[in-house]
Amino acid sequence: MKTTVCATLFTAASLLWPSTHAVHGDVVSAWSFNALDGEASTFKADTGSGTLDATSVAGGLGVYAGSQMNASDGIPAGLALGVRGSSMNDRHLELAFSHQGPVELSFAFRATPSGFDENLIQALDGDQWVSLASFGGGLADGAWHQVSVALPDSDGAGRIRLLLGGAESGSGTIRLDNLRISAVSSPGTILACGGGCLGARSRRR
Repeated sequence: MKTTVCATLFTAASLLWPSTHAVHGDVVSAWSFNALDGEASTFKADTGSGTLDATSVAGGLGVYAGSQMNASDGIPAGLALGVRGSSMNDRHLELAFSHQGPVELSFAFRATPSGFDENLIQALDGDQWVSLASFGGGLADGAWHQVSVALPDSDGAGRIRLLLGGAESGSGTIRLDNLRISAVSSPGTILACGGGCLGARSRRR
């Protein structure tokens, strides 16, 4: 049975918004995708240092129209990285970056109603991937939404992945744009959201 991913913040978390919301700091790594090479499957950060490895979804990669949502000042809406097709379920995009201290992941996404509504944000803990949060759910509606989530403090070498799931057909598509890893002044449990909220997860996969 297809499960629905939670897309609602806990009431307690929303009440604590002023104290738990971290202050954005310097960008550690950022990908605007505006100069996207449709033949590539690994992408160096446009700002800062870092690598996005999309080898796992290489067979479903595409270049689509992007958004200005979550973009740094002065970066126009341009292109977005897209993944298409139910054969890409349970595949992932992996980010590697270098930073010591608390960091935050944020990005814009647009998923079609036919898929990619059961996605996970995971961090590498030792030799296991730990699920931090989910995104998609009812926000797989063909519109752009923004999410952000606090990541575990980085010890200097961080690895994060976006595990995709829920596509029901070959036409199911998700676009990702203006993906950023930023240093923050203080960590928070969940940092959300423009146009939609994020459900927390703690299971390993």
